[in-house]
Amino acid sequence: MDGVNVAEAEEKCSRQTSGDVRWLLEHYFWPEVGRYEFPEGCPLNATEDMWKLWDEQKNKVRRTNWRCNLCGKSFRSETYIDKHIANKHPGLLVAGSDACLAELCDVVHCEHVEQATSLSKRFRYRPSILCNSTVKAERREACEDLARTCFPPQASKEAKRLNAYFQAQFCRAHSCDRRLRVPLPLGQARTTFNSAWLTCAIIAGLCLTVWYVVAGCLMWERSAANAGDLKRLGRPRGRSWWSWLVKKKKAY
Repeated sequence: MDGVNVAEAEEKCSRQTSGDVRWLLEHYFWPEVGRYEFPEGCPLNATEDMWKLWDEQKNKVRRTNWRCNLCGKSFRSETYIDKHIANKHPGLLVAGSDACLAELCDVVHCEHVEQATSLSKRFRYRPSILCNSTVKAERREACEDLARTCFPPQASKEAKRLNAYFQAQFCRAHSCDRRLRVPLPLGQARTTFNSAWLTCAIIAGLCLTVWYVVAGCLMWERSAANAGDLKRLGRPRGRSWWSWLVKKKKAY
């Protein structure tokens, strides 16, 4: 869409908060979804994320270096690369979209997401001393409503499974009970990518092991051959260790 007003879009839907929610879902939920088709109106659908395409074009090389994935230009700050995308690559953000992940922050506990380094994030749960049971109850109800909207249990076995998974991962932690209030109890979601990567790593490790064994044998053989040549130079002709071994066998 031409003429995207970044300031207005930011005011409607925080890009930073949306990024935190997206990071949480990418690491702790979306990998579980697989090929499940989200029903219409589900805000958890990654393809409907208002800022997704926009943020995917911004490559943070280091704190003061941002690179545009579309044209390769570099910028000193996120502000300048946002202006560049708005002016040079319109259409990445639909300002009228209602799919704002930032609105799910309270539901998925994104307040515990922090920058681990300048290039990576992490989830660090810090429980508060005070707990407002009314607020917790409201957030839990909103979380359960979201689970029913996106994964209606009666729709299919997969929807029922994802509903239970989402509630266990996010909804149950909206409680003042210390035994339940820790979010993301299931840890990071399973991914096919991780399995494939592990398989590749194992194969690569085996190949390297074989290569080192073969290389070691060749080096040992060459060293042994060189040592044998030196010994033969100091012995009378025909008195090599091999001929000695042959004679010994004949003696038996």
